Amino acid sequence: LHPHSSTMARAITLPSCFLLLCLLAGGDAFAVSGVTGSVNARALPVQRCHLRGTSPQISTTVMAESCNRRQAIGDAAKYAFLFPTLPLSVSAEESAAVEADKAYQNSKSGFQLAYPAEWKEAKKPVQTHQDEILFKSSSTKGTEVGITVDPVKIDSLSQFGTPKEVGKKVMGVERAKDGVLSAKLLAVGQADYEGVPYYTIEYESESTRGNKHFIACVAINKKKLYVLTAQAKIDSFPKEEQNLRRVVASFRLTSPA
Repeated sequence: LHPHSSTMARAITLPSCFLLLCLLAGGDAFAVSGVTGSVNARALPVQRCHLRGTSPQISTTVMAESCNRRQAIGDAAKYAFLFPTLPLSVSAEESAAVEADKAYQNSKSGFQLAYPAEWKEAKKPVQTHQDEILFKSSSTKGTEVGITVDPVKIDSLSQFGTPKEVGKKVMGVERAKDGVLSAKLLAVGQADYEGVPYYTIEYESESTRGNKHFIACVAINKKKLYVLTAQAKIDSFPKEEQNLRRVVASFRLTSPA
């Protein structure tokens, strides 16, 4: 299947995960051939921070220890520089939401995150990646977070490009996809956690399949590409924004089994 075909578009439920995989696993040839528009990457500020400390130890079902909850709230604050609208001071309501979040840990592929308690874990009937998992909101249709894991040929995101460069290539591929009417890059960022760079790419896409807001967090460790994609319909994003940003902020790589 051609990566831009409508058949492929229907088969992939996490489109930004797929295009990032194509960019990073397929190399620059694919990325360059897909670019049909341009983005003024210089106009996009890149925030960078080195985070110290270790990942919180969490259970496979619920964040049980209060110290881990405090760590999760702290991590959200640390990552606020990646997301301009995430408040640096956590409100009582947001703190309560963090307390109620469920934790997910994938020891096989080596990653963990926390997601809202009312969300449900879902699996695709046909797996298109080495590993993939999907979490969906039970109350807002189209609000979901997906994580994919795939082997790649490079050891680090820095070998592929800066956040600005990757964001520009992602927009080129997104605009070239069937049904996409427009795509706008909103922000890019980078954080280094325990020596691993994490890139964030935030953008909006208008297409014949709907208008969506995406926040992607990407990392490479031990020649494995991890892509977390948070998405919501543009109309629903204001309501779901804090939930999505909180999940993204909780995303960490661990040692795979």
